[in-house]
Parts: sequence; C-alpha cells; structure tokens
Amino acid sequence: MDWTWLGPVLSLIGALSGGLLAAWFTSQKEERRLVREQVRVARTALERCAASQQGPDIIAYPGADPQLIAEIRRNRWQIFFDLYFDSNFEAKASLGAIRHLDAEMSKVLDKSTSWRLEPSEIAILRNSLIRIEQRHS
Repeated sequence: MDWTWLGPVLSLIGALSGGLLAAWFTSQKEERRLVREQVRVARTALERCAASQQGPDIIAYPGADPQLIAEIRRNRWQIFFDLYFDSNFEAKASLGAIRHLDAEMSKVLDKSTSWRLEPSEIAILRNSLIRIEQRHS
C-alpha cells in the first residue's frame, strides 16, 4: 500500500485546523476588546450623568445689577438643563448597549420608566460596570 498521500493530507488538515483556531482566537480577543471599549464609554457616560445631577448656584454680589444676575442665572440654568438631558440620554444609550452583560444592570434599566437615571440607580450601575470589567479583563 502506498502511503505517500498521507503527508500532504495531514499537512492540509493541520493548516485548515490551525487557520480555524487562529481565526477563532482572534475573534474572541477582538470581541473582548470591543466589550472593554463599550464598558469604558458607558462608565464615562455614567460618571458624566452623575456629575450633572447638581445644578448651578448663582450667588449675587453686593452692588451687582439684579437684572444682569437674573440673566446670568437664566443662562446657567439653561446650560445646566441642556447638559443634564444630554448626559442622561447618553448614559442610558451607552448602558443599553451593554445591558446583556449583567443581569442587575438589565433589571435597573428595564424597570426605569423615566428619561433620566435616579441617583440610587447610579450606584447599582457603577457596581454592574465594575463586575463587567472584571469579567472581561
């Protein structure tokens, strides 16, 4: 019996299986990198949202024109609410993209009927992000 075909066949099997394994490992590594990037974006958005919870406090100075102070106060509050709405929207959107990675995060986001994140939810979401980071590091 002639066994000369066995070498090329085994080489072909090795090359194909090596290529498949290399592609699989590469895709797993890339997926983990993308998850870490999404978690980083979500964490930044959540911290911006938490930071935007406190509104401006405009104090009038003695001798300052009350009309000018009222104008400054109105402008600062307008800027605050614009940032507040934007940061809440961005946080909910970025957390929604990774909600499948943590059951507790999903529960918080599912029960939330408001357009904004409550201060009590922010601590829970922070812990969820920490758990996700630990699992995907």
